[in-house]
Amino acid sequence: MNAIIRQAQPGDVAAASRVARAAKAHWGYPLRVESDPHAAGFYARAGAVQIGDVAAAIPGEPLRTLPLFEFRSVTAAQRR
Repeated sequence: MNAIIRQAQPGDVAAASRVARAAKAHWGYPLRVESDPHAAGFYARAGAVQIGDVAAAIPGEPLRTLPLFEFRSVTAAQRR
């Protein structure tokens, strides 16, 4: 599977917040995201809280981890 990676655009933070609210409304529990370390700031701006790290070993980096974020309650400011 090929993934297209691009830099975040101005509306992406609000879109991520909307997706998180919809996921919680549909499934009844918060959305969790295993983030690329370079995208951590994006998820924090979108309202997610880092709740830990997950193992993500790759050749040459057996102890590598990825930040684990959770979208909890979304504030009115994030509902743009």
